[in-house]
Amino acid sequence: MGAYLVILNTYFIASLINKKKYIFYFFTFFIFVGLRMETGYDWPVYNTYFTTNLKENFSNFEFGYVLWNRLLQNFGTTEIILNIGNILLFLGLLFIILKKTVKNIGLFFYIYVFMDMLILNMAIIRQGISILFFYLMVIYFDKKKRYIYYLLSISFHKSSLIYLPLLYIVKKKYNQKIIYILFMIGIFIFFIRIPYIFNILELLSKFQIFEKLKYYLTVDKPILSLYQIFYAIKNIFLLIILEIIKSDKSKKNCMYYNIALINLLCFFYLYEVPTLYQRVENITSIGFIIYICNSFENISKIKKIIFYAITFCYFNIMFIYFLTRPLSVVYVPYQNYLYTKKSSGWERTKKLYKELNSLFKEEMFKDI
Repeated sequence: MGAYLVILNTYFIASLINKKKYIFYFFTFFIFVGLRMETGYDWPVYNTYFTTNLKENFSNFEFGYVLWNRLLQNFGTTEIILNIGNILLFLGLLFIILKKTVKNIGLFFYIYVFMDMLILNMAIIRQGISILFFYLMVIYFDKKKRYIYYLLSISFHKSSLIYLPLLYIVKKKYNQKIIYILFMIGIFIFFIRIPYIFNILELLSKFQIFEKLKYYLTVDKPILSLYQIFYAIKNIFLLIILEIIKSDKSKKNCMYYNIALINLLCFFYLYEVPTLYQRVENITSIGFIIYICNSFENISKIKKIIFYAITFCYFNIMFIYFLTRPLSVVYVPYQNYLYTKKSSGWERTKKLYKELNSLFKEEMFKDI
C-alpha cells in the first residue's frame, strides 16, 4: 500500500511546487504504471491473451485492441512489453488532451491518481484508452474528425457506443433550474429506492440488443448502506463546490461542467445497475478533473489552501480504505520490474480471484 500513497503524495507535493512540468509527471507515471509487474486487477486476463500469441485467444476483444496487441507482439510477448505499450499509448493521447485543456498539469495528476489510476490504468485498461478518444471527441466536437475518434474508441471497447449520444448531451447549455430539479428527483429516487430502471428493462428485455448489453444492465436492489449515504452527501457537497467555483463560461468549459454533473448525477439515477454506473462514472471522471483544474485557476489563494487541505486528508484516508477492502487486495503489494527480484503475483492473484469470487457481487453492490 505504501507505494500507492507515495505516488499520490508525490504528486500532491509536486503540484504545489510546479504545475507545468510535463516530463516529471509523465515520466513518474510511466515508471509507476508502465513498469508494474503482476500488479492490478485485470492483468492476468490481458497478460494471458498477449503472451500466448494465439489468434483464437483474441476473439473476446475488440478489433482495435487486437490490432494493437499484434503490433506490440512484434517487440516481444512478455508482460512488460504489453504494459509499456499500453501506457505509452495512454500517455500519448493524454498529452494531446491536456495540452488543449489544462494548464495546471500537477493538479490534474494529483486528482487523477486518486480518482482514476487504479481503475483506468490498472484494471479496465481497454476502456481507459477508449475514454481518451471520447475526450478527443469533446475537443473536436465541432469538426468531422470527432467521428474518427468515435470509431477508434469503439475499436477498443464496445461501451464506447454511448460516446456519440453523450457528446450531444454535454455540448448543450442547460438552465440551472433544470439541473437542480434533476438533482432533487435523483436524490428522491435514490433514497426512496424507486426501481424505475428495473421496470424499464422489463419492457425492453424482448429486444435482442439488450441481451448483448446484459452485463452492463444487470439489475440489483441494494440495501441503502451508510457508505452509500456518505457517498450521496459527498456528491451533493461536490455539486455545491461546482457551483461555487464556476466562472469560465466558454462553450468547451461548459461541456466539461456538464460532464462533471453527469458524473455526480449517475450515482443517484443508476443505483440499480452498479456496473453501468461504474462505467459512466469512469467515462466522466476525467472531464470532472479537467473542469476542476480549469476553475481552480480563478479562485482565491485561501480557497486553494482549503482545497488542498481537504483533499490531502480525504484522498489519503479514502485511498487507504479502498486499498484495504477485500476486493482491492489484488492491487497490493505493489511490484515493479525495477526492484522486484522474484514475483509471486500470478499465484497470488489466482488465489485472490478464487477467494473473492463469492464476495464480488455482495461487495460491488453494497458499495456501488
